Amino acid sequence: MKIHEIIDAISSLGGFAGLAAIVTALGATRRMSNASAKITKELSPNHGSSIKDALQRIEEVQRDHGERLHELRKDVQTLQVKELLS
Repeated sequence: MKIHEIIDAISSLGGFAGLAAIVTALGATRRMSNASAKITKELSPNHGSSIKDALQRIEEVQRDHGERLHELRKDVQTLQVKELLS
């Protein structure tokens, strides 16, 4: 590419301001790509430290608490029936 073609290209982009906008946009695109990769990494299980793994542990604990609560309710109902019968 010859120098006058480069100058024409810069000029058609709005001069150096246009060129600066393109450079800025390329930097922003790179940062967005890096951020996207980090988010994807956190949302993928990695055997313990990812957000996905933490959410799975929380869900398991909640499921266990739900089962325990169900059992406690049954026990309370049984006690209430026994009390009524006595």
